Parts: sequence; structure tokens; C-alpha cells
Amino acid sequence: MFITQQYDTFHSSGIQNTVGKITARMIPTEVLGGGILLLLVYVLSASHVARYYAKFTLFFVLITIAATVFIPLMLLTPRDYRNALLPSWGARQISKLLGLQWKVRGLENVVKDSGCVVIINHQSALDLLVLAEIWPLMERCTVISKRELFYLWPFGLACWLWGTIFIDRLNVEKAITTVNNTGQTIRTKKVSSIFPIILNCHYGVCLPIGL
Repeated sequence: MFITQQYDTFHSSGIQNTVGKITARMIPTEVLGGGILLLLVYVLSASHVARYYAKFTLFFVLITIAATVFIPLMLLTPRDYRNALLPSWGARQISKLLGLQWKVRGLENVVKDSGCVVIINHQSALDLLVLAEIWPLMERCTVISKRELFYLWPFGLACWLWGTIFIDRLNVEKAITTVNNTGQTIRTKKVSSIFPIILNCHYGVCLPIGL
């Protein structure tokens, strides 16, 4: 009986010591995590720059999800411009989440039943939200993009599935041929092509657009 009690006491003591060690190890981790969380809240509330980058990171993650989550459906009709209607819907929800509101002006100037080229002042990945607003309004529409974007999978695969035309900027002759073929498609099939252009602006003065 004495041996049993001694064993139980030793066993209970061991459990208490073990629990005590685990608790002692968890407390610093919890304090550290809480401190980091409070620091992030403070930085985001005090810094406009921090809030911008936090929103931009959130945007990048969400836009990737919005573009790729519909890939299984787009695989049923590859290279169909209508595939972009699904990701564009998701991108419009992201605009709402980020508190962005868009106003489209001049839509009455769009000629119906005729092909056209839409030139966009491309500045950053945020322009994808603009494309999401334009896409359903232009009906038959596609995008011209640099070839490097195709290799940014799975986003590049989604771009290919909704009919993006990729241009090899390092091969001038091939790029010109692609653009000429696209122009022929615009004229014969009466589709619209969105052509992003990087327009450099400094101190309110913009350089001329070069095609």
C-alpha cells in the first residue's frame, strides 16, 4: 500500500511538472503573438502607406483566387471570350470589398456591331479591376498582353482560357505579325480588343502614347 501511494504521488507530481512546463512555454508565445497583433493594428491605423500595402497584398491574393477558381469551368470552352465574365464578376466583388467605386463614362460612344481597339493607361495590377468593369459592357472582347504573363501560373492559364492574345515583346517581327492578325480578326469578326499601354507621367505631365 505504501509503495502504491508513493507511485501515485510521483506520477501526479510528474504530471503537474509536465503541465507546468507546457504552460510556461505557451505563455511567452501567446504574449508574443498578441504583441505582434497589437503592433500590426497600430501600424495599420497610424500609417496610410501600411494600409495601402496591406490592401494591395489582399487584392493580389483575392484577384488570383477570382481568376483561377473558375478554371475547371473555363476548360470546358477554352479560348472563349465569355470565360472572362466569371473572373470579372469575382473582381467586381473585390472592388466592393476594398471600398472602390467605378464610374464608366462615354459608353454611348461605343459603336455597336463593329470591331474596335480599347487603349488603357496601364499602371499596375490594379488595372484588372478596371478590366472587370469594362468586360461585360464590351460584349465580344479580348485582351492583348505580354507573353511573360502566360507563365505566371495558374493566373496565366486563366488568361489563356479567356482568350488573351500574348505578344512576344522580345521578338519584334513576331509581335508585329500577332498584332496584324489581331487587327484582321477585329475587322472580320467584329470583336473588341483591349490594348494596355504604359503611359509614363511625372509631376502631372504625361509622355505621348506610342504604339
